[in-house]
Amino acid sequence: MPGLTNPAAPVVFTPAFRGEVRGRPLYVSLSGTVTSEATGQSIVLGRDVSMLTDVVVFETMARAQLGRLSFRIQNDCYITGFLGENIRLDWPIWLLGADFDIVNRPALRVGVNADWSPFLPSLSFSDIPLGTYKLRTEQPVSAGLHATFNGLDLWGLSPSLETRFGLALTKKSKWDEVEVAAGLKGPETVLGSMALRGGWRGSWLKMTDKAFTADITWSGLFGELVYYY
Repeated sequence: MPGLTNPAAPVVFTPAFRGEVRGRPLYVSLSGTVTSEATGQSIVLGRDVSMLTDVVVFETMARAQLGRLSFRIQNDCYITGFLGENIRLDWPIWLLGADFDIVNRPALRVGVNADWSPFLPSLSFSDIPLGTYKLRTEQPVSAGLHATFNGLDLWGLSPSLETRFGLALTKKSKWDEVEVAAGLKGPETVLGSMALRGGWRGSWLKMTDKAFTADITWSGLFGELVYYY
């Protein structure tokens, strides 16, 4: 409600509420290996075993912020999954996150963040040179840094920049990630503003147990539409 949540003209002095919703199609290329801990034998995904390594994901995210603290929820909908005749990779499609802004201004956010999925990743394969197995590991957790800039309004448009970096905190489901996005944001209104951006994400995954280790790299390009309140 304008006046209650607008820090420039408050009726009551409550922490500023902000929100964000975004949708993006993401084109992801996968590469990686699976290695037997017992024999040291490895296979290369997409070469030694038939598997889709280029997929399209539609990702949605919603973020609610009160003061310096934000909470996020994210869903990935795979148009085509990372699978083949005898192999399938399932990475969790739901992600929960929290941001704490050390710098918290209307045009600039810089801070620390953490991400967690309540679901378990798995890699299943059968009748391949490594045999038949289901590699199922632990819930992935990561922590890192973020920075977002939306400012310098010129003729109603302003640059919109965001970067995120995360490192794994879990051993059996390692998940390191870097993301950058850049574009333009439209004029501010009482209902918020919209931004159109493009970007790149790199993800480095490692799933391991006593029998097998999977080292996987994702590289993805995306365009996104972002709504800010």
